[in-house]
Amino acid sequence: MPSPFLPTSALALPPHEAGAICDRVSAAVRAEAYGDTVERLAREIEGIIARQGSMQEEDLLTLGWSKPALVEALPDALDRVRARASRHLS
Repeated sequence: MPSPFLPTSALALPPHEAGAICDRVSAAVRAEAYGDTVERLAREIEGIIARQGSMQEEDLLTLGWSKPALVEALPDALDRVRARASRHLS
């Protein structure tokens, strides 16, 4: 009886294929996490604008966002906020 801990020939992948699969999975996980971050930031922006009528970067820093996170995600988050506002006004 073959060991349940050893790969069978049907399931064994060459190292380059296994690495490529791992790379694709890692990229998908990073993309999903980035999307979640952008969405969370967009909702924070919408909340600030709803309360105050405008938003400054300092408002987001007060909520715990770091400058590096804002540099990375703010352009995409603002695009989402604008797109939702445009749909709402249409």
